[in-house]
Amino acid sequence: VNGNSSSGRQQLISKAKSKLEDNSSSGIQQLISKAKAGRQQLIWNTTAHHQLISKAKAGRQQLIWNTTDHLKEAHLEYKAHLAKSKLEDNSSSGIQQLLSKAKSKLEDNSSSGRQQLISKAKAKLNWKTKAKKTAAHLEYKSSWNTTAHLKGKS
Repeated sequence: VNGNSSSGRQQLISKAKSKLEDNSSSGIQQLISKAKAGRQQLIWNTTAHHQLISKAKAGRQQLIWNTTDHLKEAHLEYKAHLAKSKLEDNSSSGIQQLLSKAKSKLEDNSSSGRQQLISKAKAKLNWKTKAKKTAAHLEYKSSWNTTAHLKGKS
């Protein structure tokens, strides 16, 4: 029994040892493979995550550009609307105001302006008349003096 137990135990130990060695090498290999696969999966997940982040950033940037373009378009449309409404205001009430101003100015000119022109013309006429009278008077006085002077000498 003693020999059987010793050799049987020895066989069991040998079998267990070889099985352990087999398991340890293949088990370790399996663990290494699993670790490598896990690492690769982690790399893929990380890459995919970075791609998603990049897409999100690109989408955000595109959204910003689209919003900026939209705001520019909206601003230009607003300016065009303002210009159009201003033009419409000017074309109706603005033109009416201009016509009213021109009409009142014309009426003012036709009354007071004409009066001024008439007054200026009269003043000029009076001045020319006075100048002619003065010249005639001086000429007469000169000839009278000359005549009197000549009479006095003879």
